Amino acid sequence: DGIRTLVIDFEGGAKVRKSFIDKAEQTSIVPLSGGGTNLLPAVRLLQEQVLKGKRRLLFLLSDGEINDREQAERELNDYCRRNHIEMVKITFDEEDKYGYEHTTIINLHRFLARRIIEKGAAY
Repeated sequence: DGIRTLVIDFEGGAKVRKSFIDKAEQTSIVPLSGGGTNLLPAVRLLQEQVLKGKRRLLFLLSDGEINDREQAERELNDYCRRNHIEMVKITFDEEDKYGYEHTTIINLHRFLARRIIEKGAAY
């Protein structure tokens, strides 16, 4: 209770997979693959959402192949700063060169839980 989540898929365009008002049981995070991905449409879709919570965490999951990474991350960083959102960038690519933290799809749930608990220590 009291936790709202949003899932935006940005493979092949941006799409809300789970809105803040949907129950968690109504969605899943499914890895998709199709070559280079554009993040900017997802950033713009995120900017349209209504944020209500005091504690705001954003988990950005990527395979490491983001075509518009520089511009999208710049806009996303600005958005997060203005809206007091803590961002964790995660990749499944072991050879990441952009400061993303690495995990595997099998361990994703443990990784997310650990980061949520770590971020919660200040609250």
